[in-house]
Amino acid sequence: MYTRENVALGRIERLCAGTLTVKALREQVLAEIRRVVPFDAHVWLLTDPVSRVGTSPLADVPGLQWPNLPRLGRWRYLTRLNRWADLMDAGTAVALLHESTGGDLTASALWRETNGGSG
Repeated sequence: MYTRENVALGRIERLCAGTLTVKALREQVLAEIRRVVPFDAHVWLLTDPVSRVGTSPLADVPGLQWPNLPRLGRWRYLTRLNRWADLMDAGTAVALLHESTGGDLTASALWRETNGGSG
């Protein structure tokens, strides 16, 4: 069955099998994902599988000036709630902040720091 998701997955698989630079690959994969899952911001880091430290950020966060990106990254590492490495260790593919906080987004230090303390 051909669905938008399956078509996008096929395109992404072909992109990954190609010879694009890491940056170009991520840009094109994001374009394919955006066709299926609308989003208005992203931060995509390459991650060392042993240390789990992110490098080489590719980001578009409206309202966040590029020099502030390291601050965002710092808070992401300091925040345990929905931390990707913990989710991965638990075998959880994804977690929604709204569900993890019972609807109180300000329970997340990352949310508070990146949204000026507003909920």
